[in-house]
Amino acid sequence: MSEVIVLTGKNCPNCDMLKQMLDWWHTDYRTVDVETDEGTALLSQVNARSVPILMRVEGIEVKKYVVGIANRDEQFQAVIEDNTSDKQVGLDL
Repeated sequence: MSEVIVLTGKNCPNCDMLKQMLDWWHTDYRTVDVETDEGTALLSQVNARSVPILMRVEGIEVKKYVVGIANRDEQFQAVIEDNTSDKQVGLDL
């Protein structure tokens, strides 16, 4: 079964904004700090250098993800609803 994860960092206002948007959309998600072992493993799969990262994970494999929050409503929905075959849904580095 897949789940939605927000990969976050400390003192990250964009991470907080993304979580607020997901709450507003009534989306079930779990947060993972990028500085934990799990966060480091997830980050290595998407080869990104910034947070937040919204991802759909199945087991330990990242299925879909989007980095950043700028103008990403459509990409967020693609990850949340799992309605695209693309792994990298959007990138805002």
